[in-house]
Amino acid sequence: DIEEENEHFDEALGLKSEAAEKIKDAEEEKADILKEAKEDNLTIPNGAFNEFDALLSQAKAAFEAGNYEDAKRLAKQAKKSIKEVEKHLENLKDANEEEEDLNDEEEIQQHELENKLKDADKEETEQIREEMKQKNEDLRQRQEQLKDEQKQIEDQLEGSNNEQEKDND
Repeated sequence: DIEEENEHFDEALGLKSEAAEKIKDAEEEKADILKEAKEDNLTIPNGAFNEFDALLSQAKAAFEAGNYEDAKRLAKQAKKSIKEVEKHLENLKDANEEEEDLNDEEEIQQHELENKLKDADKEETEQIREEMKQKNEDLRQRQEQLKDEQKQIEDQLEGSNNEQEKDND
C-alpha cells in the first residue's frame, strides 16, 4: 500500500514538474515573440494573445488546484495557439519588409528620374549653348558684313567726294 502510494506520489511529482515546465515554456514563448516583434518594429494587434492568455490562465488555475494533467494539456494548447500568432506576425514582418523594399525601389526610381531630368537639363543647356554660339557666330558674320558695307559706303563717299573735288577744280 505504501509502495503504491509512493509510486502514485512520484507519478504526481513527475506530472507536476511536467505541467510546470509546459507552463514555463508557453510563457517563454510569448516573451520571445514579444521581444522579436519589438526588435522588428511590429505592432501586435490588440487581442492577438487573448486565446493564449485565457488558456495559460486556465492552465495555471488547474496547476494551483493540483490538476496537473489538465494544466499540462492547457499549457500545450496555449503554446499551440501562440504558434498561430507567431505565424501571423511573421507574415506581417514579411509584408513590412516587402513594403520597405517597394519604398526603396520607388526611391531609387525617383532618383533615376531626377538624374534623367538633370541630364535632360544638361542636354537642354548644352543645346541652348550651341544655339547661342551659332547666334553669336551669325551676329559676328553679320557685323563683318556691316563693316564691309560701311567700308564700301565710306569708299564710295570718298570716291564721290574726290569726284566732286575734281568737278570743283
